[in-house]
Amino acid sequence: MCIPAYPRTSCCVDMPDLRLVIVEILGKRAVIHQRCNAFSLIELLAAVTLVATLAALLAPAFTGLVQRSRADTDMHNLARALNYAHLEALGRGQGVQVLPSDSTQGWVGELDVEAADTVLLRKVPAMSHGAKVIAPGLGAIVFNSLGGLAQADKAVITYELGSVTRSLAVCLNGRVVQGNAC
Repeated sequence: MCIPAYPRTSCCVDMPDLRLVIVEILGKRAVIHQRCNAFSLIELLAAVTLVATLAALLAPAFTGLVQRSRADTDMHNLARALNYAHLEALGRGQGVQVLPSDSTQGWVGELDVEAADTVLLRKVPAMSHGAKVIAPGLGAIVFNSLGGLAQADKAVITYELGSVTRSLAVCLNGRVVQGNAC
């Protein structure tokens, strides 16, 4: 608790063991000092400076966290679409392919999962804004009627978003794995 040190001023002095009101006699008159319940301007500025400094230090870490989260979501969506196509090829006994909906956007835009008779089975949402997908020589990933890849070698897709890089491989047997190893 604090009371003004001098009458009619706002300077406070800490006074332990005092309750709400103190009566002090100066000469012939009584002066009543009430408790101060406020922060000084310096305390307020120090608190604002501390909060601003912490926010400036944490902003880059938060940005990296958001990029990693978006990269994981995009790669899981792609892996789910590829696994779905693999299972549909096995279940239908015919080829199923995963290909970009719009060839100008490539693998970053929406993806289509189509059966061999060009029946659209599923649409996969587009990747995050600013993402870059590298899929050399892959116009489509085609699964044969046995669920394996119809091409001669594994398919590798690399995803980049800012400083985050992820890879996904589709093995010859149709298995989808994170990274490049089959």
